[in-house]
Amino acid sequence: RFGSCAAAVYLQRQVIVADIAKDALWEFRRGAALRCGLRACWSTPIVASDGRIIGTFAVYTPQAGTPGGRDFE
Repeated sequence: RFGSCAAAVYLQRQVIVADIAKDALWEFRRGAALRCGLRACWSTPIVASDGRIIGTFAVYTPQAGTPGGRDFE
């Protein structure tokens, strides 16, 4: 409930949040995100060669929605 990056690390998988204003994963950070103009996020764990998660790669957008088309390229 601390946002997409925290969820991606905890779940050890990519997390896509289409609308930060409505998603439970953003319960504790929603206000800050919305004040900064963030509405959607997808986050992917970065995994070291030994299997440890060492960070995340995240993309935020100012409009609600999910990635599509060439977004992942």
